[in-house]
Amino acid sequence: MNTPIGSCQHALTLIAALVHAGTPLTPEHLAVALDRPLDQVTSALHEADRHPDLADPVAVRGNKSGAFYVAARPDRLTTAQRRRLARNAS
Repeated sequence: MNTPIGSCQHALTLIAALVHAGTPLTPEHLAVALDRPLDQVTSALHEADRHPDLADPVAVRGNKSGAFYVAARPDRLTTAQRRRLARNAS
């Protein structure tokens, strides 16, 4: 992975914030909450998208309203494992 260290650190901070929040957040909300410039947050989101290994075992995802969240990477669990986990959660 050829990613500048600063970009990786910003992406990791962003991922940690999304995990901590536990709810989708817009880039603007993330910028205010992290006290970072919006362009830095946007760049970190792009970095997480370009280098999904940064967030492993989660992945940064966006929704229709423009907010972002983290979810388990689909390649970490088999379909059967996901089904059993969903069944046990009910």
